[in-house]
Amino acid sequence: MDLELDDTRRANVGAADLAAAFAKPRSAHNLRSITLWAGDDGYLQAFANPGEDYMLTSRDGGQQVDGLRLLPAADAEKVLASYLAGGPDWRAAMDWSDGAVTTVATTATPGGGRSRLIGVAAIIVVAVLVILIYH
Repeated sequence: MDLELDDTRRANVGAADLAAAFAKPRSAHNLRSITLWAGDDGYLQAFANPGEDYMLTSRDGGQQVDGLRLLPAADAEKVLASYLAGGPDWRAAMDWSDGAVTTVATTATPGGGRSRLIGVAAIIVVAVLVILIYH
């Protein structure tokens, strides 16, 4: 399995490499990304902004799933270590959603549709005013 830390990828890594990646000091300005690659189209990735907990995302073939909660670094490391070990236990660490579920949750926010409608109406009004003023 390969380990990618931010933009650097190393092949055939073990548990010590993963622990070192999580132990490496995080930049105060950049997103931290730790990805375990199981081939070209399979991975488990933990990423976080400075000072924040990690979000997990996984891809297996054509299916991508996202973790439904953030994890502290120690817990994110445990999940990636389980993935590195090759078993299915890492999936049980949290609930996962696919893109369709995430999309539904995003559009179900209170007032979400109304805000979008108001935004579109505002753009149309501005476009009509520009046409009237310059023509």
